[in-house]
Amino acid sequence: MNKSCENFGRGTLLVIAILITVLAAPANAAEKAIGSIIGLIDQAAKIISVKAMNRESGKSFVGIVDVSGKKITVPALPIEATYDLLIEAQDQ
Repeated sequence: MNKSCENFGRGTLLVIAILITVLAAPANAAEKAIGSIIGLIDQAAKIISVKAMNRESGKSFVGIVDVSGKKITVPALPIEATYDLLIEAQDQ
């Protein structure tokens, strides 16, 4: 059975620290700036999937789980948007 991000507060499953990092500034007006969402996860081995969803368009971007580094990353996000971070994890 899976837990959604909404249920993380009920147990000691994860401690999340999210940092939004801008990776690149536009080199010229034709390029769009991109950024990443980077999070530190206490129990990364229990993460099934990570994605960021653009609140306005509904487009989702798949994230990467680094179990040994206890880190999640959702790379290459257009920075002129607001995102929801969706984390699916295993039960305890």
